[in-house]
Amino acid sequence: MHKKGLPSDYLATVEFVLLGLGDSNYSTYQGSPRKLQKQFLALGAKEVMPRGEADDQIGFVYFKALMQILIKVLP
Repeated sequence: MHKKGLPSDYLATVEFVLLGLGDSNYSTYQGSPRKLQKQFLALGAKEVMPRGEADDQIGFVYFKALMQILIKVLP
């Protein structure tokens, strides 16, 4: 993903769902998932649903919506 010069359609056939896990007590909370999402989109990948952020401080509220989407998308 860090290789320079990849075409903007390099991941055009890729569909993805991204869930970042972390703890909002840390200053770097969700930094890596946000960076990965940005790189995937820049290379033409398509998000199946918006990136989720699971925070250890509040629990896992993203799971139900994620499962509903995956049931529709996966064979």
